[in-house]
Amino acid sequence: MESREIEQLVRMARAYAAEAIPWLAPALYAARLVLTEACPGLAAVDEGMRVYFNPRGVAELVKGEDRTQVVSELGFVWFHEVAHWLREHAQRAQEKNARPKLWNIASDLEINDARLPGLEPPRRFPPLVPDHFDLPEGKLAEFYYDRLCEWDEKSRSAVGLEQQSASSAQGERDEKSRSGAQAGKEPEAHEPECDEGSEVHGEHGREWVDVGCAPSDEGSGVHGERRSWELAEDDPQAPAPSAVERDMIRRAVAEALVREKHQGTIPMGWMRWAEEVLAPRVDWREVLKRRMRGAIVQGTGQRVDYSFARPHRRAYAYAPFLPPSLRGDFLPRVACVVDTSGSISEQELAQALAEVRAVLEHLRVPIQVIPCDAVPYEPIEVFTRSDLITRCRSLPGGGGTNMIAGIEAALQLRPTPDVVLVLTDGYTPYPPHPYHVSVLFGILAPLGRCDVPLPPIPPWQQSDVVYIEMP
Repeated sequence: MESREIEQLVRMARAYAAEAIPWLAPALYAARLVLTEACPGLAAVDEGMRVYFNPRGVAELVKGEDRTQVVSELGFVWFHEVAHWLREHAQRAQEKNARPKLWNIASDLEINDARLPGLEPPRRFPPLVPDHFDLPEGKLAEFYYDRLCEWDEKSRSAVGLEQQSASSAQGERDEKSRSGAQAGKEPEAHEPECDEGSEVHGEHGREWVDVGCAPSDEGSGVHGERRSWELAEDDPQAPAPSAVERDMIRRAVAEALVREKHQGTIPMGWMRWAEEVLAPRVDWREVLKRRMRGAIVQGTGQRVDYSFARPHRRAYAYAPFLPPSLRGDFLPRVACVVDTSGSISEQELAQALAEVRAVLEHLRVPIQVIPCDAVPYEPIEVFTRSDLITRCRSLPGGGGTNMIAGIEAALQLRPTPDVVLVLTDGYTPYPPHPYHVSVLFGILAPLGRCDVPLPPIPPWQQSDVVYIEMP
């Protein structure tokens, strides 16, 4: 098969997998496809969510098989590799300081017990399942890894004892042969020794592990150790998603799982995973408040210093010494740049103004609101909630989008704000570098969306971005 035909087949299999298991579609289509013969097995995945397929392995899969069957099998491979990434096997392996080969087996056992309608494991590359090791299904990779490590240790000890015993027996036979030869007797015939391998039997069944049965190295997306055939993280052809984007992809899959749980075809292990992903949700309003407070403290700290202009309120306790007191402008200065471009819906604009109101009520200080589409408009100063309702009822805009212009307009305000909050849907040019004043981006993102443009990280930091979830 030609390379182009193989690529079309693999892409067709991804679409087939997305149709068979719709809840996995956000991750399947976010993954980057890379064809390379350097991949040691049929497929692999790296930490940057690049899925590698070996063209020779795909061609081997096609031989003598029906095309529909091949698409189903490749669809299973897509699920398998993306599942490694979704389950964060690389991070979990590093936390456990796991051995790559054994961890590869353990993580496969965690994934391969799922029954997925429409997807079949490749016949030429059969996957490992818990039953191969007489282990229960539905466990995590950590459970399987610990059990495999125990068996591997026992097998190594057993092999060492067998080798030592065989060496002793051979020594005894050699000694007898020499003694018999000296006495003029024929040496005794012995049955050849059998190599029993590394199997150890216990009262609970099979207790061994053959590391040689491990699948081919599936990449850093499984065990966290980068391989030479993997692309660089910042490869221009297939850049890795940022940490924020990765989190959004996982959440999108988890939310899709929860929406489809009533159909009864979702594997229980995946439902537990979705609940764990969605359970530790952090209130983004609290995150926004905390980051706003931090930025304000940093800004006001530059305007406050110790001074002898006014005595310290506890000066009498230090007499005859005269301690200084903190003097300066303690009042926070806040500016909010609100995206009013044509891409902003009425719902998003209402949500943005609701966030301005929340900041106003939390800080209880005047806020400069700057409407902005392609150009910034006249700042609107609001002191109270009623000011926000009356003065910001109809904001100008409706054109293109350029939040950089709005940020620069906010920085030209006098006095200069301590923090600039930018409320946008993300479809805007971003500043190429941070400013001397703290800038926070509040991204108005619908639930389940994982393709919202973000500021470049770096030079911006993940803490500079707060997702404002839209219902």
